[in-house]
Amino acid sequence: MDSQDWTTVVLKKRGYTLSSSGPKKPTIQERKPNNEGQRLAAIEKRIDNNETIVQKKLEPESKKILIQMRLSKGLTQEQADQLCGMPRNSFRELEAGRRLPSGRDISSIQKQLGVALKLV
Repeated sequence: MDSQDWTTVVLKKRGYTLSSSGPKKPTIQERKPNNEGQRLAAIEKRIDNNETIVQKKLEPESKKILIQMRLSKGLTQEQADQLCGMPRNSFRELEAGRRLPSGRDISSIQKQLGVALKLV
């Protein structure tokens, strides 16, 4: 080993500070980005209070109009995704009722296709 021209380096992991209860688990707000963490904390609070959580949906009439406008412009679902700057398969999931559009999605669809989507 006399021919080696480097020095040995030891890497150590940073450990948790030990307490009586073990390592501290991060809270929801620490694990998720701000908006998502706040949303999840609010949902957990509502669950703890036994409140009913109602899931919003895209209005059925809005779905029909969205499909009609997309077809009248001769666009496939993938082309409509690209035109509106949305992730792939977004229109397929919107039209099937499996996806709820964000505010950005609603404004983009209204600008590009001229359809005002309504949530129920």
